[in-house]
Amino acid sequence: MDKEEILNFISLKYPKISNLIDAAWNEPDFDSLVNNLLMDSRGGTRQGFPMEITNAIFDLIKLHNRRIGVTGWKNASRTKYHDGDR
Repeated sequence: MDKEEILNFISLKYPKISNLIDAAWNEPDFDSLVNNLLMDSRGGTRQGFPMEITNAIFDLIKLHNRRIGVTGWKNASRTKYHDGDR
């Protein structure tokens, strides 16, 4: 799937989320936005997304990372794992 197909899929249930992600696509804070969407910042009161939407957001993260040339983990030296192990 490409970016537009994934955004269209997300917009079926969450049009505002799809629009937020699309608007942030070329912005430096894209990573921050999607991380905030996926993480509960409301003390456990956030319901969370259904798995298929979460997977679609992760697919968009992967596409975005490929587009900007990110490979592996940004701070692999902070873990005991090497990029080749993932």
